[in-house]
Amino acid sequence: MTAQLSASTWRARALRYILIYLLLACALVTLRFQTRDTYQQLRDIRQERTDLQRQRDELSVEVQGLTSEQRVRDWALANGMQTYAQAPKSVQVLPSVPLPADLPPHPPTPLRLRSPPDGNENPCPLQVHAGPRAAGVQHAGLGLCSAGMGSAAGGPARGAAGARQHRDRGGRGAGPLGGRPAGVPERRAGRAAAGHDGHRAGPGGAGERL
Repeated sequence: MTAQLSASTWRARALRYILIYLLLACALVTLRFQTRDTYQQLRDIRQERTDLQRQRDELSVEVQGLTSEQRVRDWALANGMQTYAQAPKSVQVLPSVPLPADLPPHPPTPLRLRSPPDGNENPCPLQVHAGPRAAGVQHAGLGLCSAGMGSAAGGPARGAAGARQHRDRGGRGAGPLGGRPAGVPERRAGRAAAGHDGHRAGPGGAGERL
């Protein structure tokens, strides 16, 4: 009984497998039948593309030959056209360009003069800095300012007096600008030389009247 059941079981399994294989074979045959023209169509499309590419190359060469300069010139002469060198030309005088209108006159800038300062005020607001290197420059600046401002405020006499006072105080033997001559050491190092109006540098750098 067990042997018969086992034989029938194997027989059923074999039939089932054979049926599955037959179904798969039928499906593959049906698919192949439906797509039997696909490869031929692909080959035709590939050949058509090759032919189109060859025709494109031939047309490109033909267009280049037809549009050459010599062929265009021959076509133009055959249709009654003339070259620019042989065409009649007319000469015409062009009118001159009108000049632009004159610009409006610019109003003159008014000149403003500042009144001279009083005698008690410092006519040259020069800052006095302490130190040996600034002495010669301060002497020169104060001397020139004294001479110039004195001439503007009080005339030539006051300008000459300011220059003379500068020479008497610190500009003896100086150059054209009244500074200390080269090669002479500074005697009072660390202090600024006195100005034309009697000021000297204080501890904070501000002017202090002598």
